[in-house]
Amino acid sequence: VVFPQGNSVLDVLTDSLCLYNNIVRLGNNSFIPEGNFTSIQWLFGDGNKRTQIDTKPVEYSYNDTGTFNVALVTTTENLCRDTSVGKVVILPMPNAELNVDKRIACFNADPYFLRDISINPSSYVKREWIMERNIIATDKDIFYSFSQPGNHVARLVISDTFGCTDTSKVDLLVNPSP
Repeated sequence: VVFPQGNSVLDVLTDSLCLYNNIVRLGNNSFIPEGNFTSIQWLFGDGNKRTQIDTKPVEYSYNDTGTFNVALVTTTENLCRDTSVGKVVILPMPNAELNVDKRIACFNADPYFLRDISINPSSYVKREWIMERNIIATDKDIFYSFSQPGNHVARLVISDTFGCTDTSKVDLLVNPSP
């Protein structure tokens, strides 16, 4: 007796993602001419796996960077198996770091001096300094005076060539002028 063979068809819907908050979407276009799949197993290439009985797509999040070989293994009711493979790349995150000359200043006095001290800044394609909810500069180092006394947050956002971003922030206090 010859049993119908199922065909595993893996569709990697998102193949390159940044490490933080990555959600890889994997489509399953497997088909069988006659009969049913009794098992559909996803092997994510990092030692983890998931088994399901339907051909719905899955979402998966990786905990480390690297290139992962993903496999979709289908089994029919007659124990015929087929495997389809794909590749997912999880990219390292940039590491934003900033330095500020002081944490407390007086209003209308010397401005804050903020420096981008991120590791390997030459690999970044975008740098934004955000103060008072506005992007105010893209330079490596900046001077800034806040428009009002009070508690403020200075943010440095960097992006690399893959679109991965990281933010560093520091709380600053601007006291009223004496």
